[in-house]
Amino acid sequence: MIVIINSDILYHQYLISERFSPSFERLLDACAQGGHEVLIPETALLEFRRSQAEFAAGQRSKLQNAYRTLTDLGVVFQRQEPDALIREPDLMALLVALHQAPHPAQSKSDEMRDLVIWAIALRVAAGAHGAVLLSRDDVHSGVLGDTEAAGVHLVRVRSCEEALEFFQVKTPAGEMATAIMALVWPELVGAGLPLPVGPSVTGISGVRFVHGQNGPRSAMFSVKARSDKGGDFGAKVGVEIEDGVVSRVGLSDVRVDEERWRDGSMGVVVKKPLPGWADDYQERLAALRGMVV
Repeated sequence: MIVIINSDILYHQYLISERFSPSFERLLDACAQGGHEVLIPETALLEFRRSQAEFAAGQRSKLQNAYRTLTDLGVVFQRQEPDALIREPDLMALLVALHQAPHPAQSKSDEMRDLVIWAIALRVAAGAHGAVLLSRDDVHSGVLGDTEAAGVHLVRVRSCEEALEFFQVKTPAGEMATAIMALVWPELVGAGLPLPVGPSVTGISGVRFVHGQNGPRSAMFSVKARSDKGGDFGAKVGVEIEDGVVSRVGLSDVRVDEERWRDGSMGVVVKKPLPGWADDYQERLAALRGMVV
């Protein structure tokens, strides 16, 4: 488990000289024993340094005032420079002294945890020029995050199937969606979509099939392809299937080079057998019935 420590947990109400507070050390020790990775966000680190710098400045001021008082009273003493005597703690050194790897504290609520993970995912994606976040949480996959995610090339997937499709690992559902695109490609080109004559699918994601008694009734997925001019084509696809026959295909959020194409949607009527699925579905269904006593 990754334990993310927020600044309010890392915060101490005094200047740290040699050790963390006992409760904080117990937390670090528990993480070490449990094999949990600790992550301290940069914002928490900056806040920790700021607060400790304020404590150190306050201690130096008190020492300076004490020097003045002793001088006024004529007391002989050996002066030491406050800046040399009172220093801000080095967080990394304190952690190493505990034989701990830096790691952040666990948040107190699911909402805060999700927001922290979201912020980390955005930062990682921005620094790495892209990343993949695998999560079913609405905070991570909802439409409200579309703009932020797109800005740093953060790809969000809700299942292992979607992740595999993103990494272009073939899965049965992805292969079927690709086959459907190849099946209806001539109709899409004939309807005026800016696509080359031959299928040019480069990616399939978010594949979902809805099944009825006699096989699949519909399919939904997102597709990426090369446009007729070599650019990037993308759309969300909805497929209607009747008795093993693809009857209609609708496209929405159609984009070419990230720009909306026309009004962003279109539909075509198709009457073609679903490739390789209907017969196989019946065979698998018959085999399953044969297993039931």
